[in-house]
Amino acid sequence: MPSYADDDDAIDYENEMPDFQDEAEFDDYLNDEEFDLMNELFPKAKKEMQEYQGWDNLAVKLAIFDADFNLDEALTELRKAYKKKKKQPIAAAQPLNPPNGMYFAWRFEHFIIA
Repeated sequence: MPSYADDDDAIDYENEMPDFQDEAEFDDYLNDEEFDLMNELFPKAKKEMQEYQGWDNLAVKLAIFDADFNLDEALTELRKAYKKKKKQPIAAAQPLNPPNGMYFAWRFEHFIIA
């Protein structure tokens, strides 16, 4: 009877990225070149994601890393994963309520200077 070794499973686990607990742990995982590239792309991605809700820095960095530092591809995936923030309606202007019910009337007078 043939023996099935778990070598294939071991190989899969070797290539799998670990689960990171926080952003600092992920930053430590990157090599120097990846770290420099991430520092270049991350601010751009963060700016693009301002209109979306629910994301955090680690999620953005992981998306960039998973997309092999292709910012457009990473942003596409992030936009699919997170909802766009709802725009706040502009509040209608409310009339000012003067203190103690006082109202001010302006009086314009015309002066004729001869």
